[in-house]
Amino acid sequence: VPEEEMLEVDRWALAELDSVVERVRAAYEAYEFHTVYQRLYEFCTVNLSARYFDILKDRLYTFAPRPDLTLYFRVPIEVSLDRLLGGRAKLKYHEAGMDLGLASNPADSFRLFQSRVLAIYDELTAEFGMQVIDATGDIMSQQKIVRRMARTMLHGYDGPRERRNGDGAS
Repeated sequence: VPEEEMLEVDRWALAELDSVVERVRAAYEAYEFHTVYQRLYEFCTVNLSARYFDILKDRLYTFAPRPDLTLYFRVPIEVSLDRLLGGRAKLKYHEAGMDLGLASNPADSFRLFQSRVLAIYDELTAEFGMQVIDATGDIMSQQKIVRRMARTMLHGYDGPRERRNGDGAS
């Protein structure tokens, strides 16, 4: 990105980096390794972490492109419980939500914990338009549903667009 197109905060960070590189090189040449450590540590913890990343946290952590297709395989709680216990003797502590103190019995805790999780997924489904798939069916049936959804989503897609560099050439 050309410097004139950068945000002021990005130009500041690069100027700070240039200064650190200059000071670190001088410290290496003088065999002052403690200074190298101090300058790099200070740059990373103060300038980058406490200042730059704090200013940019919205840009760093909130950007995510919306997917064209998001799937949610909904499984009733009792089906999940049966599937888990069908393959082993007991539920794992955190899997059952025992750390939340919802119930003393792991199966009851699992039901309460998973009901909260399902409620959140239902909210997310409504908010983000997730496609719900009934996951009680067999794998082949679910796979057919997913393939049909993907085919519909990709209808007319002819591959990625060619990227061009700044001068218009490919």
